[in-house]
Amino acid sequence: AAFNAWIDEQTRAALANRDPREPALVAFPELIGLPLLFYLNHNTQASTVRDAALELLRSNWRVALDLSFTHRYFSVSNLILPRAVDMHRTLVAAFSLAAQRFDTHIVAGSSFLPVIDHEAATGEHIANPRVQNVSYLFTPSGRLLHRSAKLNLTGGIESSLGLSRETSVTSSRTVIGEITTLICYDAFFDSLVGRADAFGASILVQPSANAA
Repeated sequence: AAFNAWIDEQTRAALANRDPREPALVAFPELIGLPLLFYLNHNTQASTVRDAALELLRSNWRVALDLSFTHRYFSVSNLILPRAVDMHRTLVAAFSLAAQRFDTHIVAGSSFLPVIDHEAATGEHIANPRVQNVSYLFTPSGRLLHRSAKLNLTGGIESSLGLSRETSVTSSRTVIGEITTLICYDAFFDSLVGRADAFGASILVQPSANAA
């Protein structure tokens, strides 16, 4: 509930000077969903990311190991898997509602998540266990339109977690134009910007949380 309220507050502020006759797009920063990994449905006294990560390791390693065997994929990033579906649901609910409430497209920053899919018999589930730095695009109807993942990882948390890299640039056609999301470091590569241009992208969104 607190996360939803905060996303609404930020969306409202971003659109304060909007002409209501014009379509709009609001973009949030890279890793805006990462705190959910540590705090969602979990009481913690950790005051740093390092301490929160150690708590996550202590509480999740058995479940993460079971999921690793289930999916036959082993990586440090599998520590995220036990909370991935709940994180995904929370992100989708918050940004979908904000997109509908304010009649805007939203690029929902990014978070560390595997591919989550919905299937009638099993509901929401991990369809691919490879965790990526991923961004979601929502339409004004609240629909999750597109998933974009980072191609070029930076040192630090991305590399130490062993995240998987995306292999290609993608884009989405919307009523406000062709939208391509290149997360942070990706947009510094002329070759990737060139691919976005080749798609006919008229809007390039670069969610960033640059520690450097």
